[in-house]
Amino acid sequence: MNEVSPGAIRKSLRAYYAIPFKVLSVFVRIYMVNQAWLAALLARRGAAYSFKGIIVITVLVWFGIWLFANEEHRNSLNQALGSFWADIGK
Repeated sequence: MNEVSPGAIRKSLRAYYAIPFKVLSVFVRIYMVNQAWLAALLARRGAAYSFKGIIVITVLVWFGIWLFANEEHRNSLNQALGSFWADIGK
């Protein structure tokens, strides 16, 4: 029978348990880079107004879709929006 050395077991366990921490560190690094990029973008003149404008236009478009939808689709939109806000409130 082939015996496995304790060093090999320790090395494989260390590699196995290190993977989640490596993935987490990648996600944290990406988050920090994106946070710095967004802060720099919003610090520029007019960028915050542009984001607010895009949000307002999006809301108006969805309101127009809801306004001109027939009753069946309007009820479906109301249910989807209600479940969306219920999930956020949890």
